[in-house]
Amino acid sequence: MRRPAWWLAVLIPGSLMACSSASTTNDAAVPSDRGVSGDADAADASDAAPPVDGATLCEEEPPTRESLSPTALYLAPGARAALTLRIGRDRCAPIALPSSSAAAGVATVGGASVTVAAGASTATVDVTAVAPGTSVVTVGAATVTVTVLDPALPSCAPATPASRGMLRAGQTVRGASGGPLELVTVGLPTAATEVSPLEVELACAADQVPDGFSAIGPAVRFNPGTTKLMREIPFTLPVNAARVPPGFEMQVQLAYTAPGFRTPRIVPVADVHLTNDGRAVTFEAPRLGTWQPVIRTGLGTRRTRQRFTFHSILGASMGSAGAGMIGMRNLDLFDFIAPLGGPVDWNYLGHYIQNWHMGGFCSAAQRAADPAGCAMGSSVDRTPPSGDLYERRQHFEEWFFPDGWEGQGGTFDRMSYIQIFRDLTRMFGNAVTPPGMTGVLPRGVPDTELTRSDSDRCATPVTLTSYYDREYNPDGSLPVVTFCDGTHAPGRSGRWDGARGNFPMEVSLAVDVNRNGRRDAGEPVLRRFFEAFQDTGTDGRASADEPGFNAMTNPDPAQDDYDRQFNPGGTEGNFSREEGEAFDDRGIDGVACPAGETCPYDVGEGNGRWDQNPGWERFSQVNPRNLAARTATAAQLARVGIWTDGGVHDLFNFATVSNHFVGALAQRGLPVHYYNNFASLGADRLPESPFPHDLVDYAHMPSHVMLRYGNPDATMTELVNGDGGHVGTIPQITSRLYTSLFWMAARWPGGDRRAARYSTEFDNAGRCANGYFCTFDFRSDRSGRNGPVSVYLPPGYHDPENANVRYPVVYFLHGYGQQPSDLVATGLIVGNFMALSSIPSWRRPQKFIMVFPDGRCRPQDNCLRGTFYTDSPVGSAQMETYFLDLYQYIDRSYRVRMPEEVEVVD
Repeated sequence: MRRPAWWLAVLIPGSLMACSSASTTNDAAVPSDRGVSGDADAADASDAAPPVDGATLCEEEPPTRESLSPTALYLAPGARAALTLRIGRDRCAPIALPSSSAAAGVATVGGASVTVAAGASTATVDVTAVAPGTSVVTVGAATVTVTVLDPALPSCAPATPASRGMLRAGQTVRGASGGPLELVTVGLPTAATEVSPLEVELACAADQVPDGFSAIGPAVRFNPGTTKLMREIPFTLPVNAARVPPGFEMQVQLAYTAPGFRTPRIVPVADVHLTNDGRAVTFEAPRLGTWQPVIRTGLGTRRTRQRFTFHSILGASMGSAGAGMIGMRNLDLFDFIAPLGGPVDWNYLGHYIQNWHMGGFCSAAQRAADPAGCAMGSSVDRTPPSGDLYERRQHFEEWFFPDGWEGQGGTFDRMSYIQIFRDLTRMFGNAVTPPGMTGVLPRGVPDTELTRSDSDRCATPVTLTSYYDREYNPDGSLPVVTFCDGTHAPGRSGRWDGARGNFPMEVSLAVDVNRNGRRDAGEPVLRRFFEAFQDTGTDGRASADEPGFNAMTNPDPAQDDYDRQFNPGGTEGNFSREEGEAFDDRGIDGVACPAGETCPYDVGEGNGRWDQNPGWERFSQVNPRNLAARTATAAQLARVGIWTDGGVHDLFNFATVSNHFVGALAQRGLPVHYYNNFASLGADRLPESPFPHDLVDYAHMPSHVMLRYGNPDATMTELVNGDGGHVGTIPQITSRLYTSLFWMAARWPGGDRRAARYSTEFDNAGRCANGYFCTFDFRSDRSGRNGPVSVYLPPGYHDPENANVRYPVVYFLHGYGQQPSDLVATGLIVGNFMALSSIPSWRRPQKFIMVFPDGRCRPQDNCLRGTFYTDSPVGSAQMETYFLDLYQYIDRSYRVRMPEEVEVVD
C-alpha cells in the first residue's frame, strides 16, 4: 500500500506563502472568545519579539479593512446588542473611528465614535433597537444592516388552507403567496433524478416545542409525513430572528414530529441559516414531516463555572479511532475530541463489514438451486440495498477502491484491506469467527500458524471438517479452509484476481465447496460475529407486531425504531442486541449440534445466554458511540466539545459512520449540527475554496459538530480530483485540519494571540529544550512499550518574556501506516498563523503545543502496520496505556496550561 503522509499535502512548496497571503485579503470578521467571560491573557502587541514575516508588529494610520461582526443583527424594539469592530492589523496607537446609524428612528449606536486601543484590533459597538425597520450602522468604512422586528411570532393557524404541489428534481414547492405559508418551501436539487415525482402538501400545524426550548417560528407540516429520501433536501420555514439571542444565530434548532415519531424531539439537521431579512430559516433534511424552528431557552444568559483541562485529542483515519476511543474513555482529561474520518461507531461499521465487505455469496439454499451461478463469484446483488446516506454497496470479491481517483490517502488495494483486517484482529481480537487460544485465529486452526511465514501458510492451508455454519454449511458436510488473499485484477485494486494470494486472511475461514483445499470464486467466507438475535427492540416485538400498527399513520407504535438522526435512542434495528431481544441459543454457528457430535468449533450453544465473539465484544466495549450513548455521564458530555467529519465519497463510508456516532450525542440531548461542506460553517455563507477558515465564529458554534465534505452529486472530474474522498482534495484536507484546530483554539478561554518570532529549529537530542520541533523515543513504564513521539512548541515558547506562559496541548494521532514524524511538520503551517503580525490578533489562533503520539506497529507490538491506539486483549501492544503515560510525561516536561474553572456564558 502506498500511504503518503497526507496531512503534509498542505506543505507542498509555496503553500505556506499561499496560505499566509490568502489570510490577509478577506474583510469578513469573526468574534473571538465572547462565550467566555473575563479578560484574555494576551499581552499588548508591542511586547512581542520581532516577527520573521517581514511585517511590522502594528500598523500606523489609517486602519485597514474594517469590518463588523456579526454581519447582520436582528433585534426587537428596546433590545440592545454589541457589535464587534475589527480592523486588519493590531494598532500601534489608539484610533477613533466615526460611528453612526442611517435610521436613528430604527436603531441607534452608543456614540459618535468607537476607539480601538493601542495593541488591539477590536472594539465594541453598542446598538439599541428603537422601532421596526432596517438601518445601516456604519463604523469607519464597515457597515452592518440592523433589522428591528416586532417580537411577535409569525402566525400559522392550523385552520389555514394547505398548499400543494408536485415535488420534482430541480423544482420547489412553495406556500400560497400572501398567507402564513408564503415563506414555506421544500425543494429537490436538479441532480435528484432518482426521486420519483411526489405530490407534497404544506400545512400549518400545532406547536410542538420540547421542554427547554422556545419557538422562533410556527410549526409546518410537510405531507406525506412518512416520506424518507436517500438524500437531504432543502426546506424553508418562517421565523422571527429577533427571538434569537444576538451572536447565537448558529444555534437555531429544529423540532420534529411525524407519524413514526409522535413525541416532539430536537433533530439535528444540516446547514441551518437565517435569511438576510431575518424572516425565515433554511436547512436540509432527508424526511418530510412536521418541522418547527426553536432556540434553547435562556441561551446566552446563563453564567456557569466550567472546568477546562486545556487538553484536546484529534486524529485522522486510524487516528480517528484512537481519538474517539481514548477521548470518550477518558472524558475528564480532555476539553475537545476531534475524530476526523474514521471508525467511531463499530455497531454500524460491524454491520457494514458483515453485510458488504464479507457479503455477496450464495447461501446453501441458493447454491443448491443455482450451483453454476454461485460458482461465478460473489455479487453485489446478493447484498442488502443501501439504507443510509452515502452508504456504498460492495462485496467480498470486489472491495471498493476508485483507481485513478485522488484524495484517498493511499492505494487501498486488497493487500491493504487484508493487512487492516489482520491488525484489527490482533488489536481487538477476532470478531468474525470464534477464536482459539490465541484470540486471533479461528477455532481449530493450530496456534503454530502464527509462527509460520505468510508464504508457507498460503501454500499449505489448514482444512477443518464438521465445521457448521447456518448460512453456508448448515449440515457440516463441506470442509472449511484457511485462505489467503491480497492480489487484485489489473487496474482494479479492490477486485480479487482469483489467485491464491500472499496474505493470510486470519480472521475467517472459507467453505471449500469444490473440496480442492483452497478458496475459489464464489466460495463463501464465514462471518459469524455472534449468536443470531431478533433486532426488535427491548419490547421484543417488531413494529408490525406492535399494537396499533398502521404503515401510513402509525408505523412505529412503540416509538423504538432506531434512526441515527431522528430516533438515535431506538433499540429496534440498532445493530446491537439489547436485553429483551430474543436470540437463538444454538451457538455462534447458528446450528444445533447433531446428536452424538461434539461440535468443537462452536461456542455458547444451550448455555442460556447470548454469546458473541470476544473481538466483537471488545469492539462494543470501546466503541465511541456506545461510550457516548451509555457510559458517559451527562456532566462529562456537557463539558466536552466534539468535532467529527467524513467525506461523502469516502471508500470506508466514514461520513455514514460519523453520522451514527453523533446520533448518540443527540440521543443524550446535546446540541448537534450537521454542516455540508465548509462554506456552510458560520452564520454567513463563505466561499468554499479557498475557504477562509480564520473568519468563522467558532466560539458561537454548537459544541458538537458533524461536517460532511464533498458534493453528493459530484461530477466524474470532481471525483477523480478527490472530492469527498477518504482524505479529500488538497483544499478539503487543509480545511479539515484548520477548522478543527481553530474551533478548539477559539473555545479555550484566554490564550496568547500575540505576534511572535517564528522558528523552525529542531532539537531532537534535547527533546525541544532549545528548539521548536523534536522527535524522540518515549518509554511507557506501565506498558513497557518504547516508541517515537514528535512535539511542536508554539512560536515564542522559548522567548524569555514568555517563561511563565503556559499553553494548551493538542494530541494529533496519525493514520494507518504512518508515524509521528510524518505529521510534525503540521506545526509549520499552524505555527505560521499563530505568529503572523501581518494579520490581527483576532484572526490568530491562540498558541498551543502539538504532540504526535506513536500508533504504528513496532516489533514488540505483534501487529503489522497500525495499532489503532487500543490496549490489545490478545497481544502485547497496550496503546491506550502508552498514550496515558505519554500524557502525564508531556504535562511534566513542558509548560502545559493547568486545569482551571472559568466562568462561561451558555
